Amino acid sequence: MKDERVKISLKGSETLYSLVGEVLKFFQLYPNSDIPKKNKTIGSSLLSISKEVKELRSSKTKFHGKTEEDYIVSDSIFTYFVVNSVSSVGLFLKNYFEKKFPPPIIIKDDGIDDLPF
Repeated sequence: MKDERVKISLKGSETLYSLVGEVLKFFQLYPNSDIPKKNKTIGSSLLSISKEVKELRSSKTKFHGKTEEDYIVSDSIFTYFVVNSVSSVGLFLKNYFEKKFPPPIIIKDDGIDDLPF
């Protein structure tokens, strides 16, 4: 999401976990003592999901060099589970953004007012 109203400084080397943390901080959903308990639980859960997805992607697939003893996720049902979970989190964050930051209304003043006189 590119929006000049969103002020998040990124280096370009952030992990999924740190990116989610930055977004939650900006949305004021980061789990700290200043938000209601339910929101804190949801924010904490979103961070946990991002951490586990990163772990799955990094250490439970064949993309990062594995030995025969390493556990590899190979059942496609887990792929659907992970993709659907991450999609749900992404859709929530996208919808939250769109609700909190609706597109600005741009009014053009071109000097023409359609009045006949």
